[in-house]
Amino acid sequence: MKTIFRTVFFLLLLVTIKVNGQTNEPTWSVSPLSFDFDGEITAEVFIDKEAVVGGGILGAFVGDECRGVKRGGLTGPAGKYVFIIRCYSNLASGETMSFKYYDPVGDTVYEIRETIPFEPNMIVGTAFNPTPLNAYKTVVALRELLKGWSWISINVESQDNSIGSVLGSLTISEGDYIKNQIASATWYNGIGWFGELSVIDPREMYKIKLASSGTLRLEGYEIDPATVPISIKAGWNWIGFIPLQMQPVGMALTSIDPAGSDYIKNQTISSTFYTDYNWFGELTFLQPLDGYMLRSSHPGTLVYPGNTMGYFADSRDSRMYKWVTVGKQTWMAENLAYLPAVSPPTDGSETEPFYYVQSYFGSSISEAKGTVIYNTDGVLYNWPAALAACPTGWHLPSEAEFQVLEKYLGMSDEEANTNGDRKSGSVGGKLKITGTERWISPNTGATNETGFSAIPAGHRFHTGNFYGYAYYTDFWTTTAIDATFAMYRRLFSDSEGVYRNTEYKIGGISVRCLLNK
Repeated sequence: MKTIFRTVFFLLLLVTIKVNGQTNEPTWSVSPLSFDFDGEITAEVFIDKEAVVGGGILGAFVGDECRGVKRGGLTGPAGKYVFIIRCYSNLASGETMSFKYYDPVGDTVYEIRETIPFEPNMIVGTAFNPTPLNAYKTVVALRELLKGWSWISINVESQDNSIGSVLGSLTISEGDYIKNQIASATWYNGIGWFGELSVIDPREMYKIKLASSGTLRLEGYEIDPATVPISIKAGWNWIGFIPLQMQPVGMALTSIDPAGSDYIKNQTISSTFYTDYNWFGELTFLQPLDGYMLRSSHPGTLVYPGNTMGYFADSRDSRMYKWVTVGKQTWMAENLAYLPAVSPPTDGSETEPFYYVQSYFGSSISEAKGTVIYNTDGVLYNWPAALAACPTGWHLPSEAEFQVLEKYLGMSDEEANTNGDRKSGSVGGKLKITGTERWISPNTGATNETGFSAIPAGHRFHTGNFYGYAYYTDFWTTTAIDATFAMYRRLFSDSEGVYRNTEYKIGGISVRCLLNK
């Protein structure tokens, strides 16, 4: 029998967990007095793999019935922001809790992927090891399809991958046809899709023939490529492309260990793998919603890169570059070395492109490329040259894109928008290679935990001299201040921070390219 004290406590609880407010803020509530059993969950909530750090409302449900609500969380002893939510049931077994999270920043309610079976008096998770609850933003992918044949694939996760659902945005006519490598289906008026092919698999490529053009529209959740490996057989394979952003062919196919004369094509262009070289051909990038035929000389497993690293070749000069994914951005992990011309540091311009190699004072491209510094440190570009220097599929990052990197690595919002040596998050240390073989001592805070591998290339000073080699390195952004200055970043040997300020456009500094989305 419940005491009066216990009854009053739960009545107060019912009042405090009802919520109201913003446009989409939910009014989830639960009456603990209506249930015989309870249990507790200590959870850390993630949106697109990033932990939420304040506010928000976590709800527990069985079907559509709310079984627990927690508004706001606590920063626990391990520094994690956790929600301690009490859940309720009238059954000792047989019910499973699902979850929703309201994000006040985006004014959005997210479905949580994970579920937890209910048990009376359960204690799931701790402040030191909270159970993870993951929410993901839905994404929309679009592709224009012309009348006739198209090679397609899908790259979002949906609860319904039937042909009718996936192709629901298209105008389908009598006789329209779709096939993968082993099965097919045809549309018949009054019947719908008929054939052995009934479900669209993101691992596969499909050829579709339409009587009318239209826009293929897909909405769902991002797929983690690591969870969807594609089995490759010797010979021809019809493969889909799962990542949400395009990838260089060499990057995308790293996992299958290609051999000489392996071959890949989409509907119009192709690329061939040559031993001791790399992939070569007009097909340089794999694109979302495109489909591909891959001829492999041996079986294997294709796993598209996620948060990882690899190599690609610049088609302009065949130079290989390492790349690394940090958060949701993919950066070159080496300084750009594209060199269509070279000048001594005494020559320069604010408006015309100029290219320099640190400590080289001549104008011969072959001589400059023969120097050790060129091969290890790349090229110094004035700002006009930097704007157009990145290879196809990559671009010079903007000020905002550098801030995305900095804040992902722990820089505060306040510092991200200020000039000077910003040290919150020790971001510079996370970007610099370790040791003092390249950086002069002390190389403060260097961990290179990102794999960005910044090296101290110095720069060509606007007065016409080289400075800073082994002590600092600079990187251009696309963001201009006026006709003379543009924003840049600098990493110092004696700081774990990232220096932000303006530089003369006539100056020569390094470039790190960012992969296009």
